[in-house]
Amino acid sequence: MKRFQQTVDLLSVVQTRRQRGRLVMEFFQQVLSENFADNKSRPPLSPEPIP
Repeated sequence: MKRFQQTVDLLSVVQTRRQRGRLVMEFFQQVLSENFADNKSRPPLSPEPIP
């Protein structure tokens, strides 16, 4: 159920950005840049295993 909620959250962000005439990928790039700017590690390329 957690993964479903994450999908709902992402789709909500996408819809809101589009309604406001803003670029979706630009938003995600900004969020990722800010999130990992101070952290030298990179996000995992594969998803976490489902428990």
